[in-house]
Amino acid sequence: MFSPVNEKNKAESPSRAMSNDIHSSGGISLPAPPLQLRQNVAVNNDKGLEHEADVMGNKAQDFHHSLPNSPVAQQKAVANPVVQRVSIDTLMEVAKLLGLKISENPTTVVIVGAIASAIGLSYGITWGLLSAGLGLTAVALYQKLMQAKPEIKTDVSGLKKTPEGFVDEISSADKNTTTLNLIKPILPNDWSSDLLLRFGSLNTLIINNPSSSTPPPKDKFSALSKLPIKNLELIRAEFMDEACYQTIGKMRSLQYLSLARTITSEKSPGEATTTTASDGQRELRKVTVLAGGVMSALKDLMENGLKTLDLRWCSALTEENKAALKEIAAQHKVTLMLSEK
Repeated sequence: MFSPVNEKNKAESPSRAMSNDIHSSGGISLPAPPLQLRQNVAVNNDKGLEHEADVMGNKAQDFHHSLPNSPVAQQKAVANPVVQRVSIDTLMEVAKLLGLKISENPTTVVIVGAIASAIGLSYGITWGLLSAGLGLTAVALYQKLMQAKPEIKTDVSGLKKTPEGFVDEISSADKNTTTLNLIKPILPNDWSSDLLLRFGSLNTLIINNPSSSTPPPKDKFSALSKLPIKNLELIRAEFMDEACYQTIGKMRSLQYLSLARTITSEKSPGEATTTTASDGQRELRKVTVLAGGVMSALKDLMENGLKTLDLRWCSALTEENKAALKEIAAQHKVTLMLSEK
């Protein structure tokens, strides 16, 4: 089952949302949004909402303390401040950055309504955020809106499921999902990470304990670099081959990566020896030399913006590997988690 839920801000856990939910910021009780708009749907331009926009701009003053550098916040000492509006041109630039198509000669209400619908916030809160950013560039306003965008988390469980069921759940999940948690997924033999491209706002991807028979994705995870993923957890991901590691190593958006219980001596790519188990029926594999692409990928990530790397319970890492990783982590101020003997 998948169940989209709105999460509140959870900055401490990389596995969780890293967004700022400001629905109750500053203790303001904002009215229900006067406008709901989906992309490419015509809207009645109600001039009465222009006044409401001004009201919301005034109310935004009360929670500008969360944006200390805001020019509007610096006007609080001025008696009877006049509500100033973000220009139509700037709003149109913000809408363009969000991928929205706005009709010709729109009013402020129409543009703000479209932006509010796209980011999942009420009209009033969206207008307040835009007013608080008066004087900022369109790019800076866009970034503030993205920080305020509420998280939508989708869990997809593979328990007692089929590969076909997995694909169906992914295909029907909310496309605005920001955190996707795949729990023991049963993946198709011909699966590819391009299944995830429909989630254009994906911030966190967790693949937790997929079936041991799962093959590597046929695209070697190349689609992930097209998504804004900051947090990636591949836990007990036994399908990972050298090409998958190399692809992940090129993901420049990553800030947190967990490969806990993935780089194991039994399943990792590299030179290995095989022995017969004591029961005489199973063969045991043990990596003696880890594939070079694994270490080079981890090195590339740490040298290019990764903040945290979780490599606990990765038995294929030798003491020499760990020493090399620690040195790189120290040079680039990366938090490195390792299991020590």
